[in-house]
Amino acid sequence: MQVFSIRDIENLTGIKAHTLRIWEQRYQLMQPTRKPGNHRIYNNEDLKYLLRVSALYHRGHRISKIARSTVEELNRLILEAQATDDSYLVYINQLLDCAMDFEPLKFEKIIDASLEQYGFVRSIQHVLFPLLIKIGLLWLTDHVVPAQEHFASSIILKKISVAIENLETEQSNGRAHVVLFAPLNEFHELPILMMHYLLKERGIKSIYFGSNVSIESLQAYCSKHKVSHFYTHVITHLQKQEPDEFAAELSTRFPQQQIIVSGTAMQTVTRHFLNVHLITDELYMQSFIDYILKYTESIREN
Repeated sequence: MQVFSIRDIENLTGIKAHTLRIWEQRYQLMQPTRKPGNHRIYNNEDLKYLLRVSALYHRGHRISKIARSTVEELNRLILEAQATDDSYLVYINQLLDCAMDFEPLKFEKIIDASLEQYGFVRSIQHVLFPLLIKIGLLWLTDHVVPAQEHFASSIILKKISVAIENLETEQSNGRAHVVLFAPLNEFHELPILMMHYLLKERGIKSIYFGSNVSIESLQAYCSKHKVSHFYTHVITHLQKQEPDEFAAELSTRFPQQQIIVSGTAMQTVTRHFLNVHLITDELYMQSFIDYILKYTESIREN
């Protein structure tokens, strides 16, 4: 049986642990199992229930009413809910719920609703990628099987790939030329594919190498093309290199390029390199886009 701590539930639902405790006491929202030491633990069904609670609560429903509702009533309220404001978390939690139970039609329907309300860029930045972060957290802590992550990723991958194909192919004549890749032993490609869309949508020349890419492959490309920037996003820890070693190798192999790295596994980099830039904030996609746009503008001015 998969179990979650109250901190896991807090991270996955967006409801503070303190608030959950109050709801349990005041509204008898649910009574989680206790393990030795009186610590709360939650199972899969608890998580799915609290995801529904969170979706409605963040849409303005009163917790007192939610607590009195049956699971069937909660499901009906969610289906009836027509998002009319910036309720990103509603979509995220509904998608996570579908991923836990492998419901492809419902999963796609919710994505389409998000796309219709927010457009593609906002859906990527505020719904789809935060969803993948939550699924990745579950996967890394053994709370979901890889199949659930692959299920969600494959559908999102298809959506982004179609959107990229539908973009205009003509790109800016500016000097920015970005190569996007995930290194060897990193198979999470959606973050860099999302970045590829965002760059292309803004007319910035970008080449998408995909996941599990060797440095030798990047060097081969650089021998034929003038590359200004490399971008990589690393979620899982590299199997053969520490993050500092990986950053050092990139800096040494590509001294003429600017190298931008982000992702959970790269947050432990402690060494500093003149041409390696670490993005640590959660809105790293927008941070990188802003960086490239400023670079392009400065080149044009010169």
